[in-house]
Amino acid sequence: MSNFRLYTLAILCLFISSITLTSCKKDRGANPEVLTPGPDLNFYALTNDNKILALNAKNPSNVLATVTITGLQTGENIMGIDFRPATGQLYGIGSTSRIYVIDYKTGTARPIGAASFATPISGSNFGFDFNPTVDRIRLVSSNGQNLRLNPETGAVMIVDGPINGVANAKVSSVAYTSNRAGAASTILFDIDATTDKLYKQDPPNDGKLVEVGSLGFDVDEVGGFDINPDGSVALAALQVGGRSSLFTVELATGKASKIADL
Repeated sequence: MSNFRLYTLAILCLFISSITLTSCKKDRGANPEVLTPGPDLNFYALTNDNKILALNAKNPSNVLATVTITGLQTGENIMGIDFRPATGQLYGIGSTSRIYVIDYKTGTARPIGAASFATPISGSNFGFDFNPTVDRIRLVSSNGQNLRLNPETGAVMIVDGPINGVANAKVSSVAYTSNRAGAASTILFDIDATTDKLYKQDPPNDGKLVEVGSLGFDVDEVGGFDINPDGSVALAALQVGGRSSLFTVELATGKASKIADL
């Protein structure tokens, strides 16, 4: 499996979002192939041809189920998905700047709102994740766009400050902690493939990146990132050396550990 978007970690109500894995040429040193056992967690991945795959982090190369997304605009692709903690529904962002609710069992997509955003999305890769404390969607793009979206109306609520604090950063995956309904507080984490580091976006509305630490790998692209509700597991799909693989990420240090190829 290659060039896919990893989006949703889901075991009961475990969540994630992400973007397309595409190869970028970078100078790299050799990293030893050391694997870490994956947790027994089901999650979902989105392919470039609008299919949703059900997988398990213990054996992520084994596809458990596949559905094709239907109901989109002609030529449209879903660029990011995440489960909404308040309702358990799967939401997606389309390339035509529309929000959809997607039935992950059948693939049927229903648009929220009648038209595209007044402020269209800009970039090639997008982080898309629900803030569980206010029930709103955070969208961050590889172009530095930083938006707050309303899942009820399908509109842009606020155009927040662009991503800043790190030169040439191209954030393409973000994840909030405490991803459950009624959460009182949360932290937004970002992964940047340009610097190969994990950051906090603090405060999220200002777009400021605060370094946590190095992933320990020379990353071509980030294909998805999410954190379980109690913060005990963070998973990311990273492309390293042209190969897409699933990793755990330590939120305290940024260190990534490879589970297996995807």
